[in-house]
Amino acid sequence: MEQILKEENKKQKTKKEINKQKQRRWVIIVSIGTFLSTLVITYISDTLSRHTNLFVSFIILMVIILFGIATDIVGIAGDRR
Repeated sequence: MEQILKEENKKQKTKKEINKQKQRRWVIIVSIGTFLSTLVITYISDTLSRHTNLFVSFIILMVIILFGIATDIVGIAGDRR
């Protein structure tokens, strides 16, 4: 009887294990999202810069840089909570 109870306890996940699984899932989702957004931004900037002059390409680059800075600010602010 005790052996059956021990086996059931092993099968039940602790809160710590559940939190670890949620964190892993979150890391995977964020990593995939980051990779896909990088692909999209790279494709758009590459396509636009091929068909424009140097000044417009520079503006596109500045927009991408400012977007990165803004997302870093939001990320740091969200981490501070």
